[in-house]
Amino acid sequence: MRFIPHALTRLLPRRRPRAGLPYADFGAPMPWQLQMDTGPSEPAEPCPEHAHALELRRHALNLETLANNPELADPDGDPKELAARDYYAELDAAEETLHAYLIAHRDVLGDYPEWAAEYDFIDHPDEV
Repeated sequence: MRFIPHALTRLLPRRRPRAGLPYADFGAPMPWQLQMDTGPSEPAEPCPEHAHALELRRHALNLETLANNPELADPDGDPKELAARDYYAELDAAEETLHAYLIAHRDVLGDYPEWAAEYDFIDHPDEV
């Protein structure tokens, strides 16, 4: 091991004393040091329009699941009877109901970030 002669150590830059940091100081905050926005993502008071729109969306998603997997509706049922039910028509009707409700309540629901994609689809249906 080689040592630097004491006379040459004066030429080296002095180390800054650590301020008690348990990690290296990179001159910028590390990701875990950043302040996270913990504010509510939606208004604090409950909104009945929002709750009803969520229920309509949940119903449409359930119908989409059944349309893609009709055996989930009745696992012990007859496959021919399950195939006879037109879930896609029900799904289209449920989506139209949801979009009509969102259009009717745009002044209230337009501020919610989770409805932004639906409103974008409603405003620009040809861009999908």
